[in-house]
Amino acid sequence: NFKYDEDKLNRLGFYLHGLFADTLISQQCISSELPKGLGFQTSIYTREPYYKDEGRDYIPGKDNIRDLLLYNCKDAACTLEIFLAHLEELNQIPQALDSFLNFRRHLHKVYHRIETIGFKTDDAKRQQLIENYIARLVDLEKEFRLITLEYTEDLINMASPKRIDQLLYGEMKIPRRMGTGEEILTALMANTVKKPEQKRALEIILKWRQVSKTLGTYLAAENDYDGRMRTTYFITGTESFRTSTQVVKSPLRNKEIGWALQTVTKHGDTGNDLRSILVADEGYVFINIDQSQAEARVCSLLADDAETLRYYDEIDIHALTAAKIFGGTEETWNKKNTGGKESPERFVGKMARHAYHLGIQKRTLMININTQARSAKINLNISEWKAGEILKALQLMTPKIQTVFHAGIQESISQNRRLFGTFGASFYLYEDWGNELFKAAYSRIPQQTVSDKTKAVAIWAQKEIWDCPVVAESHDALLFLCPERKADEYVKRIQSEFARPIDFSGCSLPRGNLVIPTDVEIGYDYENLTKYSKFKLRSKTQ
Repeated sequence: NFKYDEDKLNRLGFYLHGLFADTLISQQCISSELPKGLGFQTSIYTREPYYKDEGRDYIPGKDNIRDLLLYNCKDAACTLEIFLAHLEELNQIPQALDSFLNFRRHLHKVYHRIETIGFKTDDAKRQQLIENYIARLVDLEKEFRLITLEYTEDLINMASPKRIDQLLYGEMKIPRRMGTGEEILTALMANTVKKPEQKRALEIILKWRQVSKTLGTYLAAENDYDGRMRTTYFITGTESFRTSTQVVKSPLRNKEIGWALQTVTKHGDTGNDLRSILVADEGYVFINIDQSQAEARVCSLLADDAETLRYYDEIDIHALTAAKIFGGTEETWNKKNTGGKESPERFVGKMARHAYHLGIQKRTLMININTQARSAKINLNISEWKAGEILKALQLMTPKIQTVFHAGIQESISQNRRLFGTFGASFYLYEDWGNELFKAAYSRIPQQTVSDKTKAVAIWAQKEIWDCPVVAESHDALLFLCPERKADEYVKRIQSEFARPIDFSGCSLPRGNLVIPTDVEIGYDYENLTKYSKFKLRSKTQ
């Protein structure tokens, strides 16, 4: 991960024009599912015995300095040897070689700059939120105490899984399950627990955990030493070529700071509260551009379902899905007819459609819908049986997802376990033959395509609109920190770049081109983003 090294070089006054190669990235292009660390790659691409502990265990002042220097030499020599072996393998996968040389290695500079810029924060707002969330914890604990007094006089520690286990399955006599995690408690509320006070106790436990995590993980997180909030991006963070994020920590800093930005929820009060802390710098505005129904459109294209693809542009397809599940018509559940707010029925339609595309099973669908509904403060709780009926309705509505898309993916991986996506992406899947392998395979091309389209625009922006930097990437969206006076110009240019067609001719399921439309929001903090057409820039009103 050369972003670490370049950060340190920059602090010493050395600046690099570009990155020629990073073995993390070249290994991702060869096999995204294999470990990418230098220790693992050394073991399979070189004859050098394991040596990584030589640097980790070195004690200054006690061990010979030559031991550390020899370790450093091994790092340099093995990295070169690994990369030369990577080039040999990439030459056998032409799509992946082209992707590495002309696309993926250029991502280093993009994410290095994102990490360098960070966010200005509203610390007064943060302090107010801390006080509010502490008050919420106290209220939840009081209500929980009143409920549990019927079963025990003990003061229950909700942070203790062992004590919660004893309370639920012992004192409350709820049928035992293996653990007290979110999925298990969500399933209990949907299928098993009938007493209102017990169901409320489970809700309080889950809410208390959410509020406590928000306080400890996000609101209490420190800014960097220059006062800005930062995150660390892993370009090769997932098997599907999506990035992942984590807090900034050792060896980048001597303590943990910042957020794992992609884990901040977009739903409900919690997501809004956290995003309100991140504000645009003076004279700048946030521009958020995301791809509309992106993965769903890719799945419909791969299913060769032109009718459904057309629906995404002509109607509210999630409202139509809700009608197929709950009755009524598309207009019944359309946001235009529900006061602009999302009804529980449309929410189910949206979540179920996305999950069905990727081969979800009814139990997992039930848990996902109930969990996300709770996060979004939507009054909804479906059973496992209802989840099964929803999947049946979707199968009748879009049969080509299974008969064309899923069947085609299974046929492709049955030959040599390799899949090819867009942007030269290559996958090799290792799971045992069965549902888990299939679900992983169904998700690869849709997730990779959308993420890579986002990255391609970020690379373009780095070159063409340098003064409007990307400050966050969230798979299907980019957040720009744009000079106010250039907002109108840059929105048009960025949307135009997103509108470039994605070529599916080289996929394992060859298809034509696809253009994914974009939605644009703009605002002065990350929470209060408004549709671009309705936003008034301060610079135009002064």
